[in-house]
Amino acid sequence: MRLVSSTFTCTIPAVYFFQDPFDALEEWSACVNAARNDIDKYIETWRGELDTLLVFGALYSGIVAAFLVDSYKWLQPDSSDDTVTLLLHLSAQLANETNIAASLPAYSPSSAQIAINVLWFSSLILSLTSILLTIMVKQWLSEYTSPAGTASPRHTFAIRQARVDSLANWHINVIVDWLPLLLISSLFLFFGGLAMLLFTYNTIVGSITIGLVCIPAIIFIATSILPAFYPACSYRSVQAYLAV
Repeated sequence: MRLVSSTFTCTIPAVYFFQDPFDALEEWSACVNAARNDIDKYIETWRGELDTLLVFGALYSGIVAAFLVDSYKWLQPDSSDDTVTLLLHLSAQLANETNIAASLPAYSPSSAQIAINVLWFSSLILSLTSILLTIMVKQWLSEYTSPAGTASPRHTFAIRQARVDSLANWHINVIVDWLPLLLISSLFLFFGGLAMLLFTYNTIVGSITIGLVCIPAIIFIATSILPAFYPACSYRSVQAYLAV
């Protein structure tokens, strides 16, 4: 009889399935070791990728938050405007122009200011979402590697097999693959807001920034669609499989 896992096959004589669990310890222990050597290397690879995402996501979120500290203020009147308004009221009273207060325009942020904040807040939310999901996936993987709580290699192997099947059935690998796309999307949203901000201040600086932003965008798009035309291309990624 053969026990098939997601990535390896372990052969155990059928007679051992009907004997005491502590029989054939050597054979069952070999299966447990095979599972650890085969499955656990994928788990460790995922953990390495998740650790990288956590570090990058934390640093990147801090950068975006630093920009938002100033940009969100554009959505509300500047506190210095209150001083100007007070001076206008005092001037109106001195000049006996009591109706001047009614002519003061209400504050309204520009379309560019609103768009920049939308892009940067969206970028921050996607980045923090990727961090949250990364932490959750690391918790799920820790549950997989937790002790089985039994001294029987047969039971240990059965529990590990159930955990492997659960990882496959609930598509944990798909979640791990899609997490970098959240950060990539967040990064391009930040680039868009940055280019728009600089363009509103100076068209030359903004144009140069847009040109520089287009370089990674073109590289990203090109490496995503090349595998669709060249099957032997090594630029394999989640977005590349979507393009195919």
